[in-house]
Amino acid sequence: DNSTIFWVDVAKRYQNDPCVLFDLFNEPRDVDWFVWKDGGPVAEKQKDGSTLNYRTPGMQGLLDGIRATGAKNLVVAGGLD
Repeated sequence: DNSTIFWVDVAKRYQNDPCVLFDLFNEPRDVDWFVWKDGGPVAEKQKDGSTLNYRTPGMQGLLDGIRATGAKNLVVAGGLD
């Protein structure tokens, strides 16, 4: 949820600057295509052996939030690999 809030704030701030592009986070990793795109639960293994559980809004959710502000900036969304 905080990721969407962050990107909506960035989009509102820079939507009129054509020199600014938005490079969305490269997380989550080690998820399938549907979670990457549409969001969902993520269980991410940590170096200490524990698991961090959270929900990702997905790249589409982030893009939808950005576009809802009226921003037309170029958006970069790294893929799974």
